[in-house]
Formats: sequence, structure tokens, C-alpha cells
Amino acid sequence: MELEDRLKNIGKLVLNGKISQRKKSWQKGLPELLGGQFNRNIYGECILVEKEFEPDFEEVFKEPFEYKGETISRLANDLDLSNFDIQKTVFLDTETTGLAGGTGTYAFLVGLGFFQNDLFKVKQYFMRDFHEEKTLLFSLQKDLERFDFVASYNGKRYDIPLLDTRFIVNRMGFEFKNLVHLDLLYPVRRVWKRRLGSCSLSNIESTILNLYRKSDVPGEMVPQIYFDFIRLGQTQLLKKVFDHNVYDIVSMVSLLRALCICFESPEIEKILDPIDLYSLGKFHFMLGQTQRSIEFFKLASKGKLNHELKLEMETYYSLAHKRLGDWNNASKIWEKLILSHPESLFSYEELAKFHEHRTKDYSKALNIVSQAIQQIDVSSYLQNDSSDKTIKDNFFYRKRRIERKLKTSVKD
Repeated sequence: MELEDRLKNIGKLVLNGKISQRKKSWQKGLPELLGGQFNRNIYGECILVEKEFEPDFEEVFKEPFEYKGETISRLANDLDLSNFDIQKTVFLDTETTGLAGGTGTYAFLVGLGFFQNDLFKVKQYFMRDFHEEKTLLFSLQKDLERFDFVASYNGKRYDIPLLDTRFIVNRMGFEFKNLVHLDLLYPVRRVWKRRLGSCSLSNIESTILNLYRKSDVPGEMVPQIYFDFIRLGQTQLLKKVFDHNVYDIVSMVSLLRALCICFESPEIEKILDPIDLYSLGKFHFMLGQTQRSIEFFKLASKGKLNHELKLEMETYYSLAHKRLGDWNNASKIWEKLILSHPESLFSYEELAKFHEHRTKDYSKALNIVSQAIQQIDVSSYLQNDSSDKTIKDNFFYRKRRIERKLKTSVKD
């Protein structure tokens, strides 16, 4: 038999034979297995599973919590979220056929979580095979059109572009740009990355939220579980994929709550590690909320920080005072840093500028610049490094300028 004939026969087997019949048999009982039902629309049918929040997450929902638009906007650094309304927000998470994305990647399971009548509900749309994608997307679109905001975890880089691509490929008109997007990954990194390193949702759950998943499947296994279901009819792990999706969605709600508390609680020092307090201070400094940043830096300074982190924090602390025009406190910090961190050339430079331009004490400014040049020489010698040449040239330029000013002042 020629290769072409063999391929034709295989095609007939898949379409009309045992594989097709077997697939129908294992898919027929899926709604019961998953605790769902068939969801039908003009494009066909897929499976819909609806749940209210799981008992494992009761503490997330048992007490009402006010999600303030001002706080959400601040933690996301996005003014479009200033009118944030939790009742008009959908939490979205996808399970896909690949982790890299691209036009060949499908979202075979899409979960939506939202508050309704004081309950948190989750709807999960699942396609049993690729031909059900349009059915899934159409139902998804109808649900999403009811909301003004969408919340995700790394959705800006993955979930949303992927779904946008699937809508375009299927020539469907829905666009996510109509929803204001809150991606929780970015504020999480700003608050906890410095201490935790990994900001994976599972790591944040265990270290920050004290949530521990029961018999969860790793995210990297999910694509293979789906392919095993399609090709071989293996359904043993499929329900765990649905549970994994629910975990992700409900964790996002808990995480948003935790982030809001970080930004609002008056007793935050009892909740957060000093490293996290410093991270919050730095974040507020970058936002231009200088007075708030100083409050966090003060709290962080009460705790234990390593040498490098303490230097970094004190640097931002001094700049915050400088920005407010509080030269007295800023200069005290620079003086302290020169004693405790003599390698900090930044402190020499700022203190020299302060005395040159503010106090007009040129002798003191000249002395500080000379100390800095000496510190560069010692550092270069010990490290056998010539990369400090430009910095040293800048200090020499400043030294010559101060010397000229000093001579002029003496003559006067």
C-alpha cells in the first residue's frame, strides 16, 4: 500500500472509525465528571462549569472588604483604575496548550471569577476539542461584555494577548482594550520581589497569603494533560486542571486584598518584613508620593536590613528629604552614610553639593570632595580597577571649581 493510501485510511479511521467513536464515549460523560453542563450557542456546544467559592478559601470572602479605586490606582500606577469597582471586575485565568504563547497556542479552559449578590462565582468554559473554540469564545465574549475591569496575574504578557489572538483568528470582534486591565503581577513585584525573588503565584500564595493547594497539578503539566485527554481519552487528571484554574482565580482575589492592606493599613509594620517596607517606600518615591515614602523608610529602618540594602534605602531616604527641601535631614543622612558606608560616593557628592550651593561653606565642600577622591584611589587600588576614572574626573572638576570659589570668597 502506498504512503498516500495509508494516510487516507488513517484519516478515515480518525473521522469515522474507532477513535472517533471512543472520543464520543469519553466526552459524553464529561459534564458529570467535571460537575458542569453543556453550554450551547449559535456556534455549537462546549462545557460550562459553575462554582461558588471553595470552602478552602472561606477566609478570603467571609468578611466584606472595600476595594478603593484610589488605592487600586496607586498600587497599579494606573490612573485609569481610579474608578475601580470590584462589582464590575472579572478575574480571568486561562489554561492553554502551551506556555510560550503564539498563534498556535489555544486557551482550552478559560475561568472567570466575579462577585455577584455577595457571593464569589467562578465560570469555567472548556472546549473538548479544537473545533469548539468558537463556541467557547462566543460565550466568553458575552460574559466579558458585562464588566468594566479585568484582573489577571501576568495577563498583560500572556492571557490577554493570547485571547486577543484567538478572537482575531476566529474573526470575532471582541477586544480586551475595552476593559481596564489590572495585572496583579506588577504591584506584587514592587512589594515582595526584593525579599522573595520568585513572584510566581504559587510562591506568593504560600509565603504571603498562607494558602496551600491540596493535590494541585503543576502548571507546566497542564498542556500535556489536555493532549492526553484529546488523544487518549485520559480524564483522570482533567478535574485537577479545573481545580488548578479555580485556585488561580480565587488566589487573585485574596492577593488584591493583601495588596490593598499593604497600602492602607496604619499598622503595616506589624504585617510586613522590613525589606517589604523598604520596597513600598521606594515604590511610593517613584510615584512621587514623597511624604508617604518617608513614612515607609522610617518603618523599614527600625528592622534588620543587610549592609547593601540599608545603603540603598538610606540613599532614597535622603533623596526624599531633598525633594521636599528638607536639607537639614538630608545632609544628616549623607554625613551618616559617609561614616557607615564610606564606599558610597553618592553621599560625598550630595554633601559636597549641599555645602557648595546651600551653606556656601566652600572649605567643608572642598574637604568632602578630597575625601571622595581619596576613597576612589583606595577602592581602585584594592580592586585593581580603573573604571572609576570618569567619576574621579568629575570630582576633580568639582574640586577645581570649589577652589576657585574659595579663593574668590577669601579675597572678598
